[in-house]
Amino acid sequence: MVTSRRRLWVVLLVGSFLFSGCGNLTAGGFAEAEVELVGDRGGNDSQSRPQSQTAGRSSPEGAPAESSHAGGNPFHGEVRVDLRVYLEPEGEGDGLQIFRSDQVVVDVRGEAPFRSTSVTIPPGRYRGARVVFTRVTANITQGGPGVELPLDGEVSVELGDGVEVREERTFLVNDRQRVVVEIDLQSPRWLQQLSPGIVQIPPDRFTEAVRVRVRQEFGVSL
Repeated sequence: MVTSRRRLWVVLLVGSFLFSGCGNLTAGGFAEAEVELVGDRGGNDSQSRPQSQTAGRSSPEGAPAESSHAGGNPFHGEVRVDLRVYLEPEGEGDGLQIFRSDQVVVDVRGEAPFRSTSVTIPPGRYRGARVVFTRVTANITQGGPGVELPLDGEVSVELGDGVEVREERTFLVNDRQRVVVEIDLQSPRWLQQLSPGIVQIPPDRFTEAVRVRVRQEFGVSL
């Protein structure tokens, strides 16, 4: 009788241990993060966009950002960007870097946006996204009315050691969700600052134009 009770106790103990172990394997969960960079979202509104929940500062939930300028984008050329992108978990500590590149090239008119590969992030509450620009240059082949381009078409932004653009809004990332940090350079807004003899854009003109938004997509197959 004692032997039977002892065996039963051992079986219950081992079963409890295995059950708790399996629970720990799935407790954390996984989500994805990507970065989308476009030269000018307003100049390419005809592009289809997925259904989404947006944690953005300038648009209704799930809606595309409004065009930053009237009459379309008169510029032609490309923009080259060096940047780092972070998600900011709620609480103290450094941001979670989800992307870094020494040169991303996008069309100034918003055609063919750049999209990064996915990285895994932990589900949980986040308080925003942060983009650090360390170098921005453009090669412009055609400008807008009243804009005089440099002879070689080369334009740069005065960034010094780098500038930041943030999206500060709390959002919850659930298991099996994808978070997309959208970066709209709104190129026409800062390229309009060009004038004879000026080939560098002041940093404040650039940061005032750039828009960063967080979009959440559902039903991701990880």
